[in-house]
Amino acid sequence: LPDCPHETEICSISKNKGIEVAHSFYLGTKYSSTFNASFVDENGKHRLCEMGCYGIGVSRLLQAIVEDSLMTHGRMIWPLGIAPFIVCVTPLYHKKDQTGSLLSRAKNVFDKIHTILPGDVILEDRNHLTIGELLNQTDLIGYPVTIVIGSKVPDGFVEVHLQNLGNKTVKVIEEDHLLNYLANK
Repeated sequence: LPDCPHETEICSISKNKGIEVAHSFYLGTKYSSTFNASFVDENGKHRLCEMGCYGIGVSRLLQAIVEDSLMTHGRMIWPLGIAPFIVCVTPLYHKKDQTGSLLSRAKNVFDKIHTILPGDVILEDRNHLTIGELLNQTDLIGYPVTIVIGSKVPDGFVEVHLQNLGNKTVKVIEEDHLLNYLANK
């Protein structure tokens, strides 16, 4: 650093960007005086304790994770440990699907996944969005795994979109192998 009075090898500080996720506050004797929390110093005199507090801001932590994901990957990808849902099952509605077979297939896949990931799977069943809007929304929300069921995916198969480490991988796999596939990811 140019302002450092020491040699560079002694004072090797670098300038980096950071995100504040925790905070500490000096409280002084505000609470120790109320509770008469004191100690005896080296001179035998009673003195009030000087206090401080430290905390991690949960909302700040989530914001930092999202910001890091955006800076690193260019889009939001929730880490598995804190993702609101790990898997999003998305039927791609089509006007030709008057019978509701895509939604029925999606509900079946949802139920299967729910057996191994209860509470970690969501069914995206909004039918007023276009196919592009649905896929865009699942990407924007940052689900780690999206299972797509559409008219172009043959019966008995699903399209699996995996988002991790900035890469999006799309695979078509058999429904019968889906639970095994997810368990190994």
